Amino acid sequence: MPVDHVCPHCQNRLAVPRRKVDVEFPCPRCGGANFIDKADYAARKAQAKAARNSNRQPAAGAGAAVGYDDIGAMLGAQGDAGADWQQPAYQYGGYPAYPSGAAAWSAGQTSAPRERVNLEELQDLILVPKQMVLMQVMLFVLLGPIAFGLGYWAASSSATVAEVAKQQAASSQAQSVSLQGEIKVPFGSQPLDAGAVIVALPVEAKVTSKLSARGLRPRDPIDAFAASQEKSIQALGGDVVRADQKGEFHLIVKRPGSYKLLIISHNGLRPAGERPSDIDTKEMSVYFDNVADLLGANQYEWRGIDFQEPMSAMSVRFK
Repeated sequence: MPVDHVCPHCQNRLAVPRRKVDVEFPCPRCGGANFIDKADYAARKAQAKAARNSNRQPAAGAGAAVGYDDIGAMLGAQGDAGADWQQPAYQYGGYPAYPSGAAAWSAGQTSAPRERVNLEELQDLILVPKQMVLMQVMLFVLLGPIAFGLGYWAASSSATVAEVAKQQAASSQAQSVSLQGEIKVPFGSQPLDAGAVIVALPVEAKVTSKLSARGLRPRDPIDAFAASQEKSIQALGGDVVRADQKGEFHLIVKRPGSYKLLIISHNGLRPAGERPSDIDTKEMSVYFDNVADLLGANQYEWRGIDFQEPMSAMSVRFK
């Protein structure tokens, strides 16, 4: 039970925990030093006990118990053991202080308050309201599965995109077909037609910008072979190569289908005055800007070809 004590500095009435007896402590209101002597506390405790025992004995000649209208009246009738003892009320800042009168009892409090902890002892702690802790727990419970689901979805999407790209690359590689062969001319000191130009173009290609003859002509140096032209032809779905020193070549197109194949000899020339076929010139004009400049006086072959097998072989021999 707390010890009744009055601050000598500000007259604030305090309920001091018994562990503070014989220990100096500050007043929570004014901060003044307070001290309850252990011997004085023992004497006050014995006096209060004796007073309680004497009040329990009925007065001489009393034949019936005395009744009271309320607890306040009862405490007032008890003298020092009643009116002077009042129910402590909590005070912010440290020790509980007594209210005036018996209002604490009349308000319905039936037991002394629990011992309060001095806030000075908690100055190094961070106090968080219980509602905030519960709110954080609820947010964690709600957002945790959402965050996990988003992470799982992102990882699955990345894996799916990578797998689709891989499958597309594999499918493209599986669909691509190739043509390899050799080109020969029946005359001259070099029967193997090294440097011949071979171009494969899809029949249904949509040509928005015609190909330039420069860089594709057999008379152009090998090192001047236009890389930009090669990229343009491959963008249409075709391919272009030049025959090696053995007159051999290897074409690769993206997918099976119908193509136009143009082979321009490097060593073989057309007879003097012989012009390209009008039909060939018209068909080639769909792809090239200047067919006459492209062919020059060289022999050529313009034919349709179906790429179906993964790899096909052919041999071209100019007359």
